[in-house]
Amino acid sequence: MPFKPFQKITENFHIDNILEESQRDDPSYDKLCKVRPIVDALNETFQQNCSSSQNQSIDESMIKFKGKSSMKQYMPKKLIKRGYKCWCRCDSKTGYLYQFQIYTGKTDNTAEEGLGCRVVLDLCQNVPEDTFIVFDNFFYEPAVAGDFVFREDICCRNHSSEQEGIANRN
Repeated sequence: MPFKPFQKITENFHIDNILEESQRDDPSYDKLCKVRPIVDALNETFQQNCSSSQNQSIDESMIKFKGKSSMKQYMPKKLIKRGYKCWCRCDSKTGYLYQFQIYTGKTDNTAEEGLGCRVVLDLCQNVPEDTFIVFDNFFYEPAVAGDFVFREDICCRNHSSEQEGIANRN
């Protein structure tokens, strides 16, 4: 397809209702409002087309992006240094992606739980109760463990012996 017709199509193609979009200065404004229907459809399709495993993991992932965006993150210690940060819930054995969430930056809401807690609780809303969830220290907070014990799920995290409350076994 020639460039000019393709450009016309992309300029006029919208997957959301522009009239229902909130203004950027509105506190409920979603930075992903233009692609939110696709993200929601993908998450729904991922969960419908595969039976969930008992062993799942939650971790961050980067989508490489070199353009300008307020959602672009810089992580100097990662292989992909600049791009969009995503939170992913995957099967621990096969790597199948059940659900993902794109990080859009800080929220203005002052919540009791931190970012890691919010991510884990958001990604585990549709998880069966007998699922074993593994995540690293970034996501662990006592509020997460308390909520999972209440739901009768099992959560696991990486830890070091130097952390408070863990005995050193030499």
